[in-house]
This record gives sequence, C-alpha cells and structure tokens, in this order.
Amino acid sequence: MPLRKDKPGKLAWTFLLIISTLLFVSHTYNDIVFTTRNGINLINLLFEGKILSFFSYNANIVSGNIYFPAIQSAIYNFLLYVVFAIWNFPLWILEKFLHVDVMNNIGCLLWSKTMVVFFLIASANILRKICIELKLSENSINWSVFYYLSSALVLSSTLIMSQYDVISITVILMGFLMYIRGDMKKFILFFMVAITLKYFALFVFIPLVLLKEKRIMKILQYVASGLSLTILINFIFSFDKSTQTSTNFLLEMLRKFMANSLEISVGQTSWFYVLIILLFIFCYYKVVSSKEELNRFSVYVSFLSYAVLFGFTSSYPYWVIFIVPFIILLVLQNPKNMEFNMIIEIVMSTVLIFSHMIVFPHCFSDYTFAPMILPKLFVKISNLPKLLTTESLKNFPALSTFVNQQILPVLIAVYIGTLLTLAFLNYPKTDMNQREQYEINPKIVLVRLLIGGFICLLPIGAYFLSIIYKYYLM
Repeated sequence: MPLRKDKPGKLAWTFLLIISTLLFVSHTYNDIVFTTRNGINLINLLFEGKILSFFSYNANIVSGNIYFPAIQSAIYNFLLYVVFAIWNFPLWILEKFLHVDVMNNIGCLLWSKTMVVFFLIASANILRKICIELKLSENSINWSVFYYLSSALVLSSTLIMSQYDVISITVILMGFLMYIRGDMKKFILFFMVAITLKYFALFVFIPLVLLKEKRIMKILQYVASGLSLTILINFIFSFDKSTQTSTNFLLEMLRKFMANSLEISVGQTSWFYVLIILLFIFCYYKVVSSKEELNRFSVYVSFLSYAVLFGFTSSYPYWVIFIVPFIILLVLQNPKNMEFNMIIEIVMSTVLIFSHMIVFPHCFSDYTFAPMILPKLFVKISNLPKLLTTESLKNFPALSTFVNQQILPVLIAVYIGTLLTLAFLNYPKTDMNQREQYEINPKIVLVRLLIGGFICLLPIGAYFLSIIYKYYLM
C-alpha cells in the first residue's frame, strides 16, 4: 500500500489507533486515580455545603484503589479538581446511588482516563487551527494533527502515565491561538485559566507578553491580569490550613529549578534562572516588524522557554509534554529544514523516554498494569517475576551502576544537544517562506510512529515475556 504524501493515510491512522488503544486499556497511574477521588469528593462537599473545606477533606486520604494504597493529599490548584468533578460526575452517581466501587472498576477507571483522551483530541484540533492561522502550507496543516498525536512523548505522558497536563495544554493552545489572532483580551482570559490549572503556562505567557508589549505599565497590567484568577482562588482557600500542602508542592517545584546550580563568588543560582531571564530580556528587546514575524517568533520563544525549563531543571517525565506542541509548530513552520528537524525530534524523543525509563522506572513498570485489563485477561502481576524492566536493574548492582553512570549521561547529553540543534536551526528568518510547498515525507513520520510505538509498548512486551518465562521456560 503506497503511503500518501498529502495527508496521513489509512495505514498510518491504523497503526496509531492500534498502539494508542493498547496503551489506553493497559496502563493507569496513581495520580489520575487519586485525583479522580478528589473530584468525586468535591461533588460530595458541594452538596454538603462545605466546598471551602475541600483541601482539609482531601488531606492525607487514600484513593480507595487496592493497587494504589498510598496516603496522599490534594496538591493542585482548586480549578483542576473542578474539571475532574465535572468529568467524573457519572462516577459519583454510580458510587452514591448504585454503590459501585468506582475506584476498582475497570470501566470506571477507563472513563476517568477518557478525559485525558478528550483533551488530547481537543488540543490536537486547536493545534491545527494554529497552523491555519500561521498560514502554513496545506500539506503541513493536513499532517499536523497526526504528527502531534503520534509523538512518543505524547503517547507516554497521556496513555501510559495517564497524566492530565494535557488539560492545561489545551487551554494554553487556545490562548496562543488568540494571541496570534491579535485578540489580547481572550489571550489573557485563556491564560488566566491555564496558569491556574498549572503554573507552567507562565513560561509561555510571559515571553509572549514581552514579545508584543514594550510599555512597562502595560506589561505589568497583563501579568497581573494573567495571575489574578490564581491569586483569587488561592486567597479564597487560604483560610483552610490544608492548602499549605499545595504551597509546599509549589515550593518543591521551585527547588527543582535549582537542580543544575551555577556557583559564583556571592553564592549559587541555577542555569535555568540565568537562561530564562536572558530569554525574557531577548523577548522584550526584540522588535518585530510584521504580524507574520510576530507569529514566527511567538512559536520560537514558546519553544525556547520550555526547552530551558525541561532541559535545565529536574522534572517529572510527564511534564515534557508541554513542549511538544511547540516543537511540532517549530518543525512545520520551517519547510527548508523540515526533514532534518523531524529526524532530530525522533532522536530527542527516543533518548528522553529511555532516560525516563531509567530515572523513573515506576512510571513504566507493571505497577501501572495492575488495575487494568491485562491482569484480568491473562496473569496477575503478583504472580509474575519482574523481568526486562529498568526497575529490575536494582537486582543487578553492577549493571545498574553502569547504566546510571555511563549510559544515562550520554542520553541526557544527546537530549540537550537535540534541543540546542532545534533552537539553532529554527531561528526565524525574514526570508522564511512558511507556505513553501514542501511535502512531508510520510516514511519519516511512519518510522517515527513505529519507533515511538515500539518504545512505549516495551512495558507490555516485558509483561508477556514474563508470562512466557514463568510458564514455558522455568
């Protein structure tokens, strides 16, 4: 079957659907299970008239899932729990009136995870609208959704780790769309919400404001407006002592920004702070001469901001999904270097996920299988040996030391190198023709999907190899 060049064909979509479905039904993660419980608790509090006690009610509790028994507290901003409460209202009904154990029912767990898929598709649709607004070529527009959804980083973050950062990404992209349309009021409105959902939105919001606005008082007005909803909600819940947990979480994030410290005569700072301040200065002093140039630089500085954040700080593996839409836009708006950019992005995603598997093995381990469909259809996790996973490296000290001290530094170096390469190759130039009729090479996109899919399916492969080992080789 020949591969279509004008847009993704049936073969490409079929591969993506098969890989996505396998990941969707096979994995879940403690975070989404616990936050689902928080959302259901919010509905209970709403009907009890105790909504302002939300953080106290959700302090040091368990989700109720037998595989995720850890005691946790609500640590995010309140608005995120509102989204979970709305989506999981059907689960509240099942639990309240039909006494269904929604925390251990596979159908209910999949329903909760479907929210992630909903926002993933929504963000892909908005990304396509951004491509249209940027006046990219028709070929690039047609491939944009598939190119985004088939990203290995997107698949691992949303379908393996079941993370809901994509909710914030959806709102960020809506704000970005309003920005390039020149609608600053809606831009501010969407980023007010995005920042409240996750503070990472600030790292796009501030550079975009500085790139467009040079009047100091206007800049301060925009920033204050963008933070206003977060400040208001935090003030409302500040009288609940348990909101201190959320504050501690924010402080922990700030400590992660100091991961790569820089020592000078008067003390320590971090490369992140140095580079992000330099980016802010660049955005403020950069004068754009046209709407097209502003649009190109808005993509570029958004990518740079997240590249600095996720290249020079300590971060969890699922956070990196924030940079993916802007890498996609960066690649698609530069037809001249598109093919090489795509190869660089494949290398970046590959080494980064392998790094995540080494540093955060629990995110890819059989721990994520336990509540889902595979153990119900085949063999329970508890009955299998742990084989062929990075988590099992601890049983081999010499190998573990080699991987962590020799392999991991190389992977990280390659990752940083790919980020720098993307930044160097894609600096917007005045002669850049975004509508140049360059056709995306479908073979590269398909190879990208197969490589990413193979890596993401490795944990499932390890599960079945464990079955073969126990029942046929032992």
